[in-house]
Amino acid sequence: MDKNQKAVAIFDKLATLYQSKFMDVSMYAVGLDLFCTTVKKEAAVLELACGPGNITRYLLNKRPDLKIMATDLAPNMVTLAKANNPEAEFILLDCRDLLVLNRKFDAVICGFCLPSINWLFKSW
Repeated sequence: MDKNQKAVAIFDKLATLYQSKFMDVSMYAVGLDLFCTTVKKEAAVLELACGPGNITRYLLNKRPDLKIMATDLAPNMVTLAKANNPEAEFILLDCRDLLVLNRKFDAVICGFCLPSINWLFKSW
């Protein structure tokens, strides 16, 4: 099993636990609020590695006008994100493959992808 498959398996297995521990993103409010005040009205936003939709939920609570498409590589994370944010669009996608989207976005947000990649690859 390659490292990417291991990452998917880990995040898929722990999706519900991850949601219970990290759904509250209020400790990142300053940065997320800055994002909300910076993007234009009805902006098309791409979120990479959305997990259970915690950042998506925060953004939509502040800016319900945003048109968010969010991605994650773990199917269970996408399922949780959809349940937590029925007004957003979610797709199963590895963030390294984002060019297949062939769409333009006004803004991109990537809250926890890079730290997770760093942690995963250091642990193997």
